[in-house]
Amino acid sequence: MIKIGIGSGRVFDAFKQKLQFLFKSIKYSKRSMVIPFKDKSVLLCKINCWDSAFYFRNKLLDFIVMGSDIYIENELKYKCLKLLIFNCKLSLISSKNEIESNIILTKYVNTVKKHKNYNKFDIIKLNGSLETCLSLNVFKYAVDIVDTGKSIKENNLKEIKLLKPIYSLLLINKGAKKNIIINVNRLLKFFSKYELEK
Repeated sequence: MIKIGIGSGRVFDAFKQKLQFLFKSIKYSKRSMVIPFKDKSVLLCKINCWDSAFYFRNKLLDFIVMGSDIYIENELKYKCLKLLIFNCKLSLISSKNEIESNIILTKYVNTVKKHKNYNKFDIIKLNGSLETCLSLNVFKYAVDIVDTGKSIKENNLKEIKLLKPIYSLLLINKGAKKNIIINVNRLLKFFSKYELEK
């Protein structure tokens, strides 16, 4: 059985959309965290991708589907493939208010610190609700994931600069057996232009 961890939220929704034909034959609810395929060849597991190292270290999963934002931020070193599931971007966003600030709010502290343009800024880690903080007119800048940009517009904010394009990845556990790799290549044909090395 192939055990695939999939980031809950945006990643899982995009994965499900791409593989609609598979999900039609699977019985599960929105609250289901572990989803077996009908023939029990694959087990999908919703996970928090920030915990990927834990799942691989303890050999709980063979593969993990996640966004490149988390891979880069956590400086992960697993073998991986770029998937054709979703694309978005990591961007600097700002309030439209005329306030002076040398602070950037973000949960991507390591990624932002690597950019020379932001050496003079103080980086504060915040795990969510960045739009709320900017809308309260205390902070001016944040770095966050931007998809459609709808949330930014509705909160009267603006996107200033693209830091990195973000895309989906398939992480491969070093302990994955060759027969698992051969089987997962069949699955990859549906949403990737790559195959794993046999």
